[in-house]
Amino acid sequence: MLGMIPDHDAFRWSLRIVKQWARNRGIYGFNFGYLNGISLVIMVIKAQQHLSRAAKAALDNTMPETPTESFAERQEPLQNRVNDLLQCFFHLFADWSFENSPIYIHQPHDQDLDMLEESQKSAFPVLTPVRPFQCTTFGTTASACLKIQEEFKRARDIQLTFNNLRGLKDYMLNHTKHTEARSVSITQFRTIFDGLGWNQLF
Repeated sequence: MLGMIPDHDAFRWSLRIVKQWARNRGIYGFNFGYLNGISLVIMVIKAQQHLSRAAKAALDNTMPETPTESFAERQEPLQNRVNDLLQCFFHLFADWSFENSPIYIHQPHDQDLDMLEESQKSAFPVLTPVRPFQCTTFGTTASACLKIQEEFKRARDIQLTFNNLRGLKDYMLNHTKHTEARSVSITQFRTIFDGLGWNQLF
């Protein structure tokens, strides 16, 4: 699956944040019918592929004569790339039709009937990218799927609210408590995490 990841650094940091979000929101744990490590890996890759295609399409439309940069070649700080990927992740899956569209990161073929069979084993099908295809969430029930969808929509709505607040001129006047990210005597993860403002998701 490493060859399917456009930006390894942004992927690693985003996956850490998403795992922590899922744990804190009570939707992480294979034995309980929720998300697990491999399913989140596939879902983050799916979001990154989606974001990469969108970026390429935008560049092709604005500058068709210029060679398109890959997602990994974008000259942006890591924090910005992680932020873009997390926003794409929650927006993509908040509106995903899980009962009709299994999540996969490979290019399917017409003869992949076993993939169709695997996708029917779960209310929240997330499939491995190689044969024999396996549903990584086969223990997910309809009620667990509903809970997961609710959490995705909650995270998406918090993102939208946070983005709107950043555009208000009087934001600093109306809010007296702020999260400040410092790179001194704290881990790099906490620096990136607090700087993004994702603490509100938890």
